[in-house]
Amino acid sequence: MLYIYAIIENLGNTPSNDIWGLDNQKIIFIPHKALSVVASNTSLNNFNNLDSKELIGLVSIHEKVNEALIRDYNVIPLKFGTIIEDKEQLFNFLEETYPRFLAVLEKIDDKAEFIVETLWDEKKILEEIIQENPEIQKLKQKAESRGKIFGLPIKIKLGKRIFENLELRRKEYVEDILNFLKNHASDCREGKLLNKTAIMSYSFLIEKSREPEFESKLNQLAEKYQNKLRFKYIGPMAPYSFANISFALTDGALIENAKEILGVNEDVSPEQLKEAYRKLIHKHHPDKSGGDEKKFKEIIKAYKTLEKVHDKSILAISKV
Repeated sequence: MLYIYAIIENLGNTPSNDIWGLDNQKIIFIPHKALSVVASNTSLNNFNNLDSKELIGLVSIHEKVNEALIRDYNVIPLKFGTIIEDKEQLFNFLEETYPRFLAVLEKIDDKAEFIVETLWDEKKILEEIIQENPEIQKLKQKAESRGKIFGLPIKIKLGKRIFENLELRRKEYVEDILNFLKNHASDCREGKLLNKTAIMSYSFLIEKSREPEFESKLNQLAEKYQNKLRFKYIGPMAPYSFANISFALTDGALIENAKEILGVNEDVSPEQLKEAYRKLIHKHHPDKSGGDEKKFKEIIKAYKTLEKVHDKSILAISKV
């Protein structure tokens, strides 16, 4: 079994220092035309049986391998847990997806991902909003003067106004930060907020040579928003957010069965696939006389399967 970490360009060389991956196995480079697959041998084939501590350790190794690669290569990092049975299966898949990998490598050429997370002190921002907003000040005074019961409707209105102003302030900060940074990046993508005090998390695709310039811009933002916002900066790292090619091999038997149900072959176009689906759905709809609900559901399931892989090259994988 081969565990796959990334796809890189085939430069005909390997890193000067050895890189070690899962199971304490040395990383190997498997060339395929202008590409090289970064992999290691593994006995692992099921990550579901591992506890959280073990998984965290393995994910950390996966990321460290790609961090080591990004120094010398353009790296298309693959998701944690990508396993291929053997080189033959790997080459068959690469042959079908080769143009897509080349296109991604061109996009990320000499670039790395940098994550910027912005955090705020909500209490300080809230105090600032109250000081600057006469309407909120009046509502606050009125609610306090009416007591707990009679002041409740006013408190609800006050809370709504405060929330609206906080959200408006957050949007203003995010817009200003993005406008200031995105001109120095080739691309940017919004990420998940993992910190309760974070107001934004964005990944930026940056030319490696422009990292000092980008870091300088972040320092300028930190100076501008001191005592209001804090900035966390992670990078350079492999461009996970910008090289989102799935390496999962499709179940050939499942596709063959779906094609048989819909009466199509690997050369079917998206339009022909949809037309075949519509005809069968119309014929077997359970509301019609002679309709077959079981067959109807099979047709829907088959269509969804082939819709995901309607590209001719992907459908052809079912031959492997």
